[in-house]
Amino acid sequence: MKTSMLALLATAAVVVFATPMPVASGAGEPLADGLYVWETDEAGNTSVEFTPHADILNATAEGVWERSVLEPRGSGCHATRMVSSSTTDKANAGLLNSVVGTFITLGKKGKKSYVVGDAVSFLCSSGGASKPKSSIAGTWDWIKRVKCGVDHLGYGDVQEGTGGMVAGYTFNGDKFCGF
Repeated sequence: MKTSMLALLATAAVVVFATPMPVASGAGEPLADGLYVWETDEAGNTSVEFTPHADILNATAEGVWERSVLEPRGSGCHATRMVSSSTTDKANAGLLNSVVGTFITLGKKGKKSYVVGDAVSFLCSSGGASKPKSSIAGTWDWIKRVKCGVDHLGYGDVQEGTGGMVAGYTFNGDKFCGF
C-alpha cells in the first residue's frame, strides 16, 4: 500500500502548527491555499507551519534576476499536467512575499510551498541553502519561458547564493521535493 509523504509526516512526525493546518488525508488530495513551511531537525522531527493565503497580502514579485539560458543539471517539466501561468505566478509571488528580506534560507531537508488554487509553488533544499529572491524568481521565469513553456509545470536549480536549492511549481496534490 502506498502512503503519501504528507500522510507519513502527519502521522510519524511531531507537527507544530502556526495555525491549524488543513492536511490532505490521502495521496493526490489538494491542500488549502497558503504557505506551508516544513523543517526537519537533527533528530528527524518534522514541523509544519501553515499560513492561510488570506493572511499574506500584496503577493507581487519584485526584481526578477535574468537566468542564463544554459540548462542546469537538475531541471525538468511535468509530462502530462498543465496549470494556468497566471495561477502559478500568484503562487510564486505568494511564496516570495511570505519571507521578509532579499534572501530565502532553508535548513537541511528544508521545504517551503505556497498553494493558490490548482498551483503549488515550492522550494527544496536537501543540505541547506540561502538564495536571493531575485534568483528564485529568475528560475521560475526560466522554467516558464525557456525550459517548459507557458502553462507547463516544472522545476530547476536556483543559481546564485549558497548551497543547493530547487525552485518549481506543480499542481495541487502532486508530490515534490522527494524527502
